[in-house]
Amino acid sequence: MQRRRRRRSVLILSEGTRTEPRYFTDLKNHLKDQAGLSIIVDGLAPSEGLTGLHKRVGREIVTMPELDEIWCVIDDDERGAAVTDFCNRVHALATSKTPRIRVAISNPCFEYWLLLHFNDTRKKYHGSPGRSACAQVIKELKSHLKDYEKNSRPFEKIKDQMSVAIARAKIPREEGASSTEVGKLVERLLALAAAAESN
Repeated sequence: MQRRRRRRSVLILSEGTRTEPRYFTDLKNHLKDQAGLSIIVDGLAPSEGLTGLHKRVGREIVTMPELDEIWCVIDDDERGAAVTDFCNRVHALATSKTPRIRVAISNPCFEYWLLLHFNDTRKKYHGSPGRSACAQVIKELKSHLKDYEKNSRPFEKIKDQMSVAIARAKIPREEGASSTEVGKLVERLLALAAAAESN
């Protein structure tokens, strides 16, 4: 008799309270939450920032020992050193007994991942007086998704271009150019869901 494989569990935490959690919740629903895979999605309050996210990861390691992976989804948003420090502190939490901890950074913001579904831009977005780098990405994204607003739910409109966006996100970028590691997380979830479905 074949032994049933253990249910794998992934926690996705983001600094964003709506945009990223809504995207990953919709992706989870798209994957139909396979019996062999549990995906938990949560966002933090804006006031918590990277410090709060670091504390949350530490807390979840203790309170959810059954987790296999924790992914932190964050924006660089021209924070540079603070993001590097966060990654170092989060990875320092990992031991052989803790879940695998990964960070998916988007530079400048999560909307760059959405934009890659339409356009393989390698543009370097920089903030300017009155317009952040992320606002510039969103303006470009709106040329493809007319009704896009922060906190909207674009997943259903872009899901058919997911594999294209994953491939584009893998293309090496020049230092300082826009980039995203969200594709790694999405590809990982697709692989885990496929493995769960085959068991």
